[in-house]
Amino acid sequence: MLAARPEERLVLDAQGLKAARERFRHQLPYPIAINYKRIGACPEPNATRLMYVLKTAEMSVRLLGIVALADLRRIFGKSRVPDGAFGGELGGRFGSPSFGTWLWILRESLKLLRSSGAEPFVPELRDFHFTGKDKSTDNVKALDELCVIRNRFAHDQVGPEEWLVPRQIPAMCERALPALEGVLQALLFLADYPIVLVSPILVEKKRGAAPRYVRNKILIAGCSDQFDVERDSVEHLCESAEVLLLHRDGQAYLNLDPLMVHSSEGVEERESTGGGKVHIRTDIPDIFLYNGGRAGSRRYLACNKGGELNSRDCSAADYIEGAFAELLGMLGAEQGPP
Repeated sequence: MLAARPEERLVLDAQGLKAARERFRHQLPYPIAINYKRIGACPEPNATRLMYVLKTAEMSVRLLGIVALADLRRIFGKSRVPDGAFGGELGGRFGSPSFGTWLWILRESLKLLRSSGAEPFVPELRDFHFTGKDKSTDNVKALDELCVIRNRFAHDQVGPEEWLVPRQIPAMCERALPALEGVLQALLFLADYPIVLVSPILVEKKRGAAPRYVRNKILIAGCSDQFDVERDSVEHLCESAEVLLLHRDGQAYLNLDPLMVHSSEGVEERESTGGGKVHIRTDIPDIFLYNGGRAGSRRYLACNKGGELNSRDCSAADYIEGAFAELLGMLGAEQGPP
């Protein structure tokens, strides 16, 4: 059972709820917003609607986990996290991260950040997750319950009669969506930390003055795949063509690569003329989030229409493998052979 009933989550009148849902679709990061948008395309409380609710919840947790891991890299750099971090389990669980694994990664990463004494890149994440030293907030409890629901329906723990004459699914839809929307309301602080791609970067240098860097920022936000572009001028050079999380000050940033990448090299399975299956490259630019695998074969999940992405098929395969080796080494999570 979900920890909170609909009336206990996001208590708004019809106009307020409509405004909140607009914010979810247009202000939250693209990986969350594009999945949330699909819920609205399924007005009936059926299995498809429930699936999109659960996918939105899982994508939200995946994104937060990626941000937390990238923040550990910012803090520890080329050093290694303390012995015993993640209970020594990350190497074994990182190859196939589930909804529950990302929740665990988020929690353990935030604990490590706290014990390091460093200020998190996104300090709001602490209050989103913890009410006390280690006590979970209602939002995290809701995500835990959504994870339980997802596992139940994904692993055939629902009898065939439920799919033929559904009773649980409509009721669960009515409970799950308000719980999710309560979580998304609490995550609106992410709008102050935009995900961006930066390209190109031009240098402005006047005599007697420090150089400034003029950049185009592609804002990876909202539910449209036509992203807004902004131009600004900053004092420090940053990486280009990699997915960055900008600080609210507009200057500092967190590099999310290789856990989140921008690519057009995804593939999708199609029927061949001979009746078999073939894999065709989509050539559709998309944002991809890490979805498991091991050295030489890192899998990524597309946010929208980019298809399936595997590092072995990427032009940047060597770079991706080097970046993962460095990241996992820092985390003390070296993986065994495939």
